[in-house]
Amino acid sequence: MEDEHKLPWYRGLTRYHWTVLIIAALGWLFDTMDQNLFNLVRQPAVASLLYPGAHTLVKSQTDIVAAISGNVTAIFLIGWAVGGLLFGILGDRLGRTRTMMITIAIYAIFTGLSGLTHSVFTFSVFRFLTALGVGGEWAAGAALVAEVFPNRSRARALGALQASSAVGNMLAALITLVLPALLLYFSIYSESWRWVFALGALPAIVVLFIRRNVHEPVGWQEAKDAAVQGGSQRELGAITQLITD
Repeated sequence: MEDEHKLPWYRGLTRYHWTVLIIAALGWLFDTMDQNLFNLVRQPAVASLLYPGAHTLVKSQTDIVAAISGNVTAIFLIGWAVGGLLFGILGDRLGRTRTMMITIAIYAIFTGLSGLTHSVFTFSVFRFLTALGVGGEWAAGAALVAEVFPNRSRARALGALQASSAVGNMLAALITLVLPALLLYFSIYSESWRWVFALGALPAIVVLFIRRNVHEPVGWQEAKDAAVQGGSQRELGAITQLITD
């Protein structure tokens, strides 16, 4: 029998391994797509919310739009960090698969709601809530892939997972490039940025595939069972263990 350590990283993997990688990659791909949809349409969105109906802005208005857009971006980044920490902890307690489903649903739903808002305040709130899911999805997806794949394949699988973010970036650029032209072609004259965020809600469909095809990793399940048997279930996801043990 050929030594498994000498095999290419992709040899010997089961269909389930590839299913997990594809689903996790889709989650991260749509995650980064959402981030860049926001980057590409944030100023038109803020301008539309501050000055509805205005076709051109004077310099003072443009400066205000730029400043508020930067503030909304900062709020998004804070939410991203909070989501990564919060769902990193919950991922230990609830499980990788369940957490990934929750986080994808969060960023998809609040991305869609971002396109329905009519004030900068609610837009900022929705972007913060979206970012909670964005940050949490990466934590859950990366942990899921790391725990499902064998040691010899883990690094390459995680590399492929991260590489899917480039596809998400390009997909966001394609959407913002093509969508306005399509709206004009079909004589739809409402703000195109709202339709961009509507498309950003579609990744919620991935949750259905996760629920049907992905189960919790064996390593996580064993850790949970051991914690329950030892009467210390609450220790799963305890942040203090990072600095005390």
